[in-house]
Amino acid sequence: MVTGTHQQLSRFQLEEMDIAGSTLPISGAIKLLGVTFDRHLNFDKHISKIVRFYPFCAIRHIRHTITFLTFKTFLLKSPTYLYDLISRHEHTRSLHSSSTGFLNIPVAGSRLAGRGFCHAAPYVWNALPPELVPR
Repeated sequence: MVTGTHQQLSRFQLEEMDIAGSTLPISGAIKLLGVTFDRHLNFDKHISKIVRFYPFCAIRHIRHTITFLTFKTFLLKSPTYLYDLISRHEHTRSLHSSSTGFLNIPVAGSRLAGRGFCHAAPYVWNALPPELVPR
């Protein structure tokens, strides 16, 4: 396999290589220790192969659980540890959109903090269709 930028590879028009009297074809990708490398070293083939087998049902289940917990927290105000983490979005002025039922999205200090319930719940909740959100 030959690696390089698009410009370098466009100048390199070799399809096979002669090594120690044996002719070997030039490969477009190589799999080494479970990682697929391609000519541009951008891991596109490796990532697309992994994503193909990723269980998207688990992601849907997590979103459903977050939505259910958020709904239960607003209606029953319990569990209290979750109720303290989320708050409704309040406008400073009286607007038509002030009764939308959106949640306030706090600023995450890091990428890891953005995965917590207090950050994930508002994103999932605010993405719901308006007819499903209690006002």
